[in-house]
Amino acid sequence: MAGGGAQCLSFAGCNFLRQRLVLSTLSGRPLKIRKIRAKEEDPGLRDFEACFIRLIDKVTNGSRIEINQTGEICFLFFLCCSLPDSILQGGCVDSTNQSLALLLMTLGQQDVSKVLLGPLSPYTIEFLRHLRSFFQIMFKIEMKSPEEECKGGEKVLMTCVGTGFSNLSKTIR
Repeated sequence: MAGGGAQCLSFAGCNFLRQRLVLSTLSGRPLKIRKIRAKEEDPGLRDFEACFIRLIDKVTNGSRIEINQTGEICFLFFLCCSLPDSILQGGCVDSTNQSLALLLMTLGQQDVSKVLLGPLSPYTIEFLRHLRSFFQIMFKIEMKSPEEECKGGEKVLMTCVGTGFSNLSKTIR
């Protein structure tokens, strides 16, 4: 995940700013964003964007962020990202968000959904019990060993058929 030798990506403008920041953080690629709202009366970053950058700075390790006085030019060099162990072990989400992924699968289309997770947390195990009680849904749980997958530790492949949940109060025009 080190971005030390990676070529710096350069963009202009504020379009997709948050996407670019997140992708730079996850990939470790250095990022330069210039001309942020350069043609507006109040150029540069907005308060919510500056707060988001501060948050990224706190959750990453070894990042260097430089913003000029007007906030127009933003250099972000992410040298290392402190990802949760469950993602480093090969899961798609960290243990605190496993239940959210399973809820989305539950409420999804009446089709098979799969997600690869790291070891299930006690919270997720209890959440699975609640999903069974409230939605009468069962998940197929397959343990995957490190030999079966390319990276990380043990993984769990979760599979279910969604309930096809729909918002009954949604108005159709």
